[in-house]
Amino acid sequence: APFTTNRASVAPVLDLLREGRASLATSFAGYKYTILYGLASSTYKVFQYSLAVRSCLAANYLSDLVGFVAYSWALSFSRPSPILVGERPTSSLFSLFTCSSICGQWMLNTMFQAIAIGMVVTHEDFVAFPSHFVRVTEWWKMTRNWESNVLNHVWNFQQFWSGVVFSFGYVFRLPWYMNVQLVVVFLATMLFVSFLLLSDANAVTRVFHLVYEPVVEYEPWSFDFPCPVFPKSLRQQIFALMLLNMAVVGSFERFVIIGPVGSWVRTKMRRLSKHVTLRM
Repeated sequence: APFTTNRASVAPVLDLLREGRASLATSFAGYKYTILYGLASSTYKVFQYSLAVRSCLAANYLSDLVGFVAYSWALSFSRPSPILVGERPTSSLFSLFTCSSICGQWMLNTMFQAIAIGMVVTHEDFVAFPSHFVRVTEWWKMTRNWESNVLNHVWNFQQFWSGVVFSFGYVFRLPWYMNVQLVVVFLATMLFVSFLLLSDANAVTRVFHLVYEPVVEYEPWSFDFPCPVFPKSLRQQIFALMLLNMAVVGSFERFVIIGPVGSWVRTKMRRLSKHVTLRM
């Protein structure tokens, strides 16, 4: 701290400003990740209720305990930029760029979620989950179906990637790939969800109630009315869609929010702020 250092220089003051701005930017990254998690979770539930399906406990643990908690922890290890720039991070929880970053990513993810569901329900082998055979209170019978599987897969990819997107850094922090903890969490979770999506039927996929083999022994499915296998070719298409989803969301944050488009808007707003008070 500049008040206790033995260095006879103003450099510690600059270090304090540099690290303070990075801490503020990191705090806002965690805030945005939390808000987006809530918004996306609400949309995820709406899709579930509209399709009359539910996710299994293992899928909930993966997204909530492993995903949300691990990424919230890893986000906090972002390191400050070595250069003190002539800008400051926003100080408003509801600034234009904060809300645009959250809502923009939320709308893009919702669009890709809808596309993925459309790909599934229009497939020639798709059989809609017979929810009329299940009581509302028997939620554990609503987890083995194509609809629930695709919702879980898309939700995991989108949630995990958003933690990385909010850690891109801009000018106050080092790039996200300099955060070792975040890189480890990202690689581990992405490899695991990719394995869940693309692998053949095995003990792990059965824990997550993935229908990679015919379902005949679990209600409401039966030998007379089985749930068909979720085809691997369709899952590969979903995986390609998720890669496109990640590229679009990352480009939106990098080029629109913190990139050239955002810089242009900030310049215009600073000129306008001479006459009107604006929070950017």
